Amino acid sequence: MFSRTVRICYWPTATYLRALSDLSETDELRGFIYPFPENEISVKSSKSSGPGGQHVQRVRSKVTITLDIANSSWLSQRTKDSLFNSNKLTKEGLLHITSERTRHNHRNKEDCIEKLYEILLKHSYIKPEPSIEEIKAKVDAERKYVQQMKQKRKKYRLRLCVDTTA
Repeated sequence: MFSRTVRICYWPTATYLRALSDLSETDELRGFIYPFPENEISVKSSKSSGPGGQHVQRVRSKVTITLDIANSSWLSQRTKDSLFNSNKLTKEGLLHITSERTRHNHRNKEDCIEKLYEILLKHSYIKPEPSIEEIKAKVDAERKYVQQMKQKRKKYRLRLCVDTTA
């Protein structure tokens, strides 16, 4: 008689919130464009071995995304170089990220995108220049270490002199 429409609402993930922000230009501190251009990322679904019981044998919930690092136009050169020097790429220069954490295909896709975002952030990090205070502290610590080593050498020489006369 009565039909009811049920809407399932999920809490917004970090990926969804970042997609809402207008960060579509290349950020030099970040080193890549976000949200990612979907035409350069291939998404593949397959049967999962993760949670879900017998349901897992019927549904393609495992998601694998593949990214060709060398031909991606939205990554900065420093991010590409860092990725090529890591052990995350295949011989062909492809980055594969897989997720089978949940029973749902779309959630696993979001998880893969989140993993990709974290990997790219890690490999596009620029270490900040040290402040003057940090440089002074490092120089003082080094000077103190050199003085301690000189004192140890003097003590050792004194012991040798005392031992040889006895």
